[in-house]
Amino acid sequence: MSASHTDKGKGNLCLPLKLRVVFVCLFFYLFLISFSSASFYFYQKNNILRTVENSISRIAKNLENLSITAFKNNIPEILQIGIHSEFQNQNIHHISFKPAIQLFPSIDYTKNEDKNNNAYSLLVSRAVIYSNKVLGIYEILFAYDKEMSSLHNGIIKIFLYSMVLSLVIVIFFYFYLRKKIWKPAEELSEAIRKISNHNFSCRVFHESEDEIGIICKNLNSMAESIQYQIEDSLNKVWTDLVTNLPNRNKILIDIEKASNPTLILINIDYFKEINDCYGNKIGDLVLKETASRLQKYQDSFSYQLYKMPSDEFALLFNYEMEKERLIETVKIISNEINEIPYNLDEYEINVHVTLGIARGSDIPQEQKQEGKWRKLATSADMALKRAKRYQKHFVVYDESLEIPKEYENNILWKQKLNDAIHNERIVPFFQPIVNNLSRKIEKYESLVRLIDKHGKVINPSHFLELAKKNHLYHNITKTMMIKTFHVFRDLEYEFSINLTVFDILDEELNIFIKKQLYKNQETAKRLVFEILESEGIENYKEVMIFIEEVKELGCKIAIDDFGSGYSNFEHIMRLNVDYIKIDSSLIKNLPQDKNAQIITRTIANFAKELGLKTISEFVHSKEVFEKGVELGIDYSQGFYFGEPKETLM
Repeated sequence: MSASHTDKGKGNLCLPLKLRVVFVCLFFYLFLISFSSASFYFYQKNNILRTVENSISRIAKNLENLSITAFKNNIPEILQIGIHSEFQNQNIHHISFKPAIQLFPSIDYTKNEDKNNNAYSLLVSRAVIYSNKVLGIYEILFAYDKEMSSLHNGIIKIFLYSMVLSLVIVIFFYFYLRKKIWKPAEELSEAIRKISNHNFSCRVFHESEDEIGIICKNLNSMAESIQYQIEDSLNKVWTDLVTNLPNRNKILIDIEKASNPTLILINIDYFKEINDCYGNKIGDLVLKETASRLQKYQDSFSYQLYKMPSDEFALLFNYEMEKERLIETVKIISNEINEIPYNLDEYEINVHVTLGIARGSDIPQEQKQEGKWRKLATSADMALKRAKRYQKHFVVYDESLEIPKEYENNILWKQKLNDAIHNERIVPFFQPIVNNLSRKIEKYESLVRLIDKHGKVINPSHFLELAKKNHLYHNITKTMMIKTFHVFRDLEYEFSINLTVFDILDEELNIFIKKQLYKNQETAKRLVFEILESEGIENYKEVMIFIEEVKELGCKIAIDDFGSGYSNFEHIMRLNVDYIKIDSSLIKNLPQDKNAQIITRTIANFAKELGLKTISEFVHSKEVFEKGVELGIDYSQGFYFGEPKETLM
């Protein structure tokens, strides 16, 4: 969530809430004043009107009695005196008597000074009836301006008192709402904003047990749970589970924060053998003991200790070290491991380590710009591999090692190899094998080639070893099997495919090969598997089982590169082979090399005694071919008869 979105969200939540609280308070305040004033006004006005009505009724009754008395006694003065006495009431502005029977004169009394100012008045007309005769009509104008004026003044006072009281109530209510709703809501909104920005350490402190308090408690509980899970996950991501040390992920972060670091990678020699011999439990104890010994000098030399993948540790020094001091430090640390045996359970184990070292000052400036010190880790790893390769105790990286080019080349070829496998650019090329007596092509060897993106043919010397290291070799073998079977399905030639002992021992590949043989049974009868003798055959049982199974399907077996290095004739006798392919190291100088001639003749005679056929490799000239024929070799293969090509000759 961006900051702009967050601020916008905060405004949308808090500002309307404040306005709503203010509007509610104002509405309540005005409603309270209006209601109380209106209620008092109408109550008092009704009281005044009732009083006026009562006064008028009393006056009218008195005047009626006086009129009847005056009429009985025929004394008009009595009526005049009565009207005059009633008129003394300050609220009466006008009284008139209009006789129906002209016995008496009309009587009309008016307060002239107030005649036009009676805003609040009540005019009452009342007939005087005696013996079913209307004696006359009274008209009484009763004004109650003073009472209403007094009421208005009272209303104003009440309004003012109510306003003050209401204002006090509203202020109290406002601060109460602010404390109970407004402020907690703001804090809650701010906490939600922070949590949405991944600040899970944020907490809302609201102690009440109301709804907001419950929401705050639940929010705190949720944030605490998420924070714990994140910290636990980060701890697992950044910590090695066996040694409880920071791991590779952590050092890649820490190394970027260093100013001028030195990095030492420590590899435990033959750790796999320790695991295989003593078991994983002892292997874990070796890692823990190594960690403990490295921690011994952590304060003395001021370095951070990390557990790298597998059997490696790392020491990160956040300062530049002179080379002499660095070498002295390395010797002290490595001797702590190399010179003192590990006593683990009932075992005493001698552990040795190899170290690769890289200093920040030795990294070229242009390489520091990309990822800052990322190159340091790569350089230390290169130095460690160089130390392993040349069996040195440690190697300090410098540019003269030229290891980067080798690694860059390996990475490039790995990419090329993967691309070729996925895009069907691993193809078989075929080299003819000639019968030395008939000089006719009777067989072909299927040889792997890689076609790059530009159509260039790449020899296997550039990629086969890399394929083995990167677990891609079995894909190449599968491709060669499928494509070679497809070429020779409808031909009569015998053909051979190379297999390593590791191919045979690979259970998945072993099953794949047998499925292909069953699928192509007729073609399989012309197939020869060439097994490399130079790799050494130690797993006789597994290899012999494989040979027996494929020979039952009509396949033949050849021992390839026989005569290179240490050749074991026992392989020939035990493995029930059909062909011996004599290595190019004996054949290429055969006309001139007497020792090669003796060994070759011995192999040829040995094969004939066992009923086996021999094939000479690397026959590159007529002289080599003729000398091979002279020594009793049955078949020849080499550039003299033809180079490997994508199509058959």
